[in-house]
Amino acid sequence: MTRLDIVLGRGDIFSLGAELMGLAGLLVGEDEGKRIRFLLPFGGEAHQIRDLALLGVEVQIFQYSGEKHFSAEYGQKVLNSFWKAEKPDFILMPDAGIWRSVAPALAFQSDAAYIPALRALEKDAHGMLLGRQTWSGRRMLWMRLHKKSAVLTVSPGSFTPAEKKDIPGKTEVFQAAQVGASIPFLGEEPGAVAAGLREARIVLAAGRGVEGSSQMDLIGRFGRYLPGSILAGSRPVCDGGMLPYDRQIGETGADVAPELYVAFGISGASQHLAGMGRSGFVVAVNKEKTAPFFQHADLGIVEDLEVFLEAILKIMDTEKA
Repeated sequence: MTRLDIVLGRGDIFSLGAELMGLAGLLVGEDEGKRIRFLLPFGGEAHQIRDLALLGVEVQIFQYSGEKHFSAEYGQKVLNSFWKAEKPDFILMPDAGIWRSVAPALAFQSDAAYIPALRALEKDAHGMLLGRQTWSGRRMLWMRLHKKSAVLTVSPGSFTPAEKKDIPGKTEVFQAAQVGASIPFLGEEPGAVAAGLREARIVLAAGRGVEGSSQMDLIGRFGRYLPGSILAGSRPVCDGGMLPYDRQIGETGADVAPELYVAFGISGASQHLAGMGRSGFVVAVNKEKTAPFFQHADLGIVEDLEVFLEAILKIMDTEKA
């Protein structure tokens, strides 16, 4: 019997949960005695819990009789207490937020294997191979498990999300023990994803080729003609202060899958591509015709950003009038 627990925080619970559930299906395979659960140690909204249950497995919501703390230390202690009697074979967590701190600590305490930022899984005659990127995304490192249990953090957007089922899983409340904590919750870590970015239908992404606030304003004006769009950027744009880090897309930022992705002045570094690879229709606008990003675009426009944006905005302004 393979036992697998998926641990989620308070952010994009359903989107992350569906992806981790997709990976869970690959890990447990055809094991008829498998047990998969979602664990919400910090709770969740009623609609989030309902959506998770529609993935067809049990959802455990932790409840506390006293004060609740949102911190890596507290999450680690509560989960250790929960698993005291029975430790699962696999523990899956998003590779984000406090779980990057909780996962290695839990693995060490339970003598389990720890693999961070998992991006791929393959099977061969000898079993499973787990892959994570190295060398800034230029190489894939493949590993084989030799321990009976493993704690894995998973890079968002790496696995096909599981689909909702006709029959929802049961929802249960777990009365968590008060384990104490010395670190209160003071907010999400820097680089937390801006509200709505992962769910956006349209993403307008600015890259290093965007020259200053005037061109950013033009992109913003363009976005006002596209309902449901959100402005984001690559790492250099966020490092330069033109956008906050919660709008960053890429290996160290958010992973997005919009219906339309428009890249302005983005060269096409592997770190950025890792965050938008699941996008639907991709448009690239860049004055450098040799930019690698064009190889990943459905439509490429070789033009100066300002010339292109002013021309298209002129047309849109005229039609609106």
